[in-house]
Amino acid sequence: MVLTSVFFKSDKCTSLIKLSYKTSPKAVYGTVKCQSVGVESVVESVTPALTRFLTKRRMGRFNDVDIKVENVIFSVNKMILSSNSEYFERMFESEMQESYQNEVTIKSVTSSSMKSLVEYFYTNQIDINKDDVFELLSASNMLQIDDVSGACLKFLQVSINFDTVFTILSLADLYLSKELQDGAKFFIL
Repeated sequence: MVLTSVFFKSDKCTSLIKLSYKTSPKAVYGTVKCQSVGVESVVESVTPALTRFLTKRRMGRFNDVDIKVENVIFSVNKMILSSNSEYFERMFESEMQESYQNEVTIKSVTSSSMKSLVEYFYTNQIDINKDDVFELLSASNMLQIDDVSGACLKFLQVSINFDTVFTILSLADLYLSKELQDGAKFFIL
């Protein structure tokens, strides 16, 4: 059994306090809790088949498209991209020219964010910290990766402090996050 988690590093929650796992017929699910602030996120573990697929990807096997971001190439599988992102699903299942190309250029996403997201696609694990949360939120929102967007918003919610409260309030409005907006307003009051 492989256990997964979303790693949170913030001022209020520096480590994961409790991991509880239960098995379902298809996968193992875990609940990640940061008891100090009550954050809870459900994440799915890496299945043995996905682990083998990741190994094949790293060996360069079964990759059928290159994603180019800031002159960095990510060789990946369209099925994995489409399964994790509505953006890629629509791109590859439509008659768009990208569905026929071997290389697709993505703009408005940093290569470091794309690297994290590609690893997430293959492992269901992502490291979110104060240095990359804004880039990951922007990239996951653009690429329609709701799990990562939600994790970023939760990270920001537990990271509200005097230096970040107004930036986070603006982001709450931008991403239409009532929970984040309420958290920022509560902090201000």
